[in-house]
Amino acid sequence: MSWNKDEAYNKGVYKQYKLVEDNLGRVSGKNYHILELNSGGERWGIYFPCYELPVFEEITGLKADEQ
Repeated sequence: MSWNKDEAYNKGVYKQYKLVEDNLGRVSGKNYHILELNSGGERWGIYFPCYELPVFEEITGLKADEQ
């Protein structure tokens, strides 16, 4: 549950996402994406932070919808 990147959450490429740290050391942000899928007739969603979008697009071959 702690920040696991080499670069600080409030520096460099991550600064643009305006992430915040609470008094317990948890880092969060307001924006996220949901990768939706259907499996066994059920709808599922994988929630991930906005700064991970390029990784998900690369590994899935999918492109996020603009909203």
